[in-house]
Amino acid sequence: MVAPGLNINAPYNSFVDITESLRKELTDRVQHNGKTYYYTAQSGTSMAAPVVAGTIALWLQAKPDLTPEEVLDVIAHTSTRPEPDLSYPNTTYGYG
Repeated sequence: MVAPGLNINAPYNSFVDITESLRKELTDRVQHNGKTYYYTAQSGTSMAAPVVAGTIALWLQAKPDLTPEEVLDVIAHTSTRPEPDLSYPNTTYGYG
């Protein structure tokens, strides 16, 4: 059980107590409706996979009969490469 006021950040599979000074280094914050929300930007497969999986889950909720081939087709036809002038695959974006 977490004590009230204890700030916990869960990177990957570890729980870390984040002090206010360290939180300022790791995150940004935004105020909304009287609450402070902390966030950070990260990249890579570990960040992309849950976003894509969640998106596909929403598609399947809206249209349960989508086939795996249709899902891949939607992804292929709606994705854009961040830097179109680069050749793909590359060491920065992989297949992009």
